[in-house]
Amino acid sequence: MSDYTIVKHRKNISEGQLAVLRLLYKYRFGSIELLRISLGLNEGPGLYKKLEILIAQGYVGKRFESSYRIKGIPAAYYLKPSGLKVLQALPEYPISDSLIKYSYSDKRRSLVHITHCLQVYGALSKLQRLYPGLRVFTKRELAGQKHFPEELPDALVSLKLEGKTKPYRWFLDILADWTPRHKIDKKVADYDEFFDNEDNYWGTSHHPLPAVLLLCESGSFERRVQRLVSRKLQGAEVNELKYYTSTLKALKHADAASVEIWSDVEDPEEIHDLLATQAANS
Repeated sequence: MSDYTIVKHRKNISEGQLAVLRLLYKYRFGSIELLRISLGLNEGPGLYKKLEILIAQGYVGKRFESSYRIKGIPAAYYLKPSGLKVLQALPEYPISDSLIKYSYSDKRRSLVHITHCLQVYGALSKLQRLYPGLRVFTKRELAGQKHFPEELPDALVSLKLEGKTKPYRWFLDILADWTPRHKIDKKVADYDEFFDNEDNYWGTSHHPLPAVLLLCESGSFERRVQRLVSRKLQGAEVNELKYYTSTLKALKHADAASVEIWSDVEDPEEIHDLLATQAANS
């Protein structure tokens, strides 16, 4: 696509449509409900019509199969290469040509991958509603930055509190029930190895280490994760990172009056709110 074509197409996109493209870039896949919440829109046909226009223009793709309805999975929208090229023309988006080429595979992504992306989007959206001012950075936004392990977390979460000189930060990973033990072991080992290096950003900037939030698909799997991570930490050379678990269901039902949903893996009976999980590291 030539520079002239990009500029021409950008002029044909409204600010509202551009906002949709930005969200789909950030989260990779999004549902109408999640996009509506992010955009602060009321229920109605407006967003659906906007998406249909973007689809007709070739900027957005839609994934939906009959099996989705049976499994209770909504239609998932994603950016097509033309949509990524619109954002690539904006100075704040370091989108490479290789990323655009790689994005062609999104139309063939597995249901497992799409579901994971929607779970991450939903979890981050809910956390932002529980904690106004919370900033979230997805794996796509963290890619290529040297301040993070090679195997990136699903998200970095950050909150600056009044009276604090440095923000609280968390790494968030969502673990499906099918996640094998060796992947959990590797995740913990990678985090410990990365943060054991005093020459990296976290060691030289004197920022508090982030707490690690492991959001599990079910309660039974959460208990298994707690046991696995606790045993892994007991054998680790470095044990400065704090790990907390919760479930997607607990987060979904949390509200302003009930935000204590995070269990310390080394003391699962202790339940904390999000701020308390990081206060110990500050």
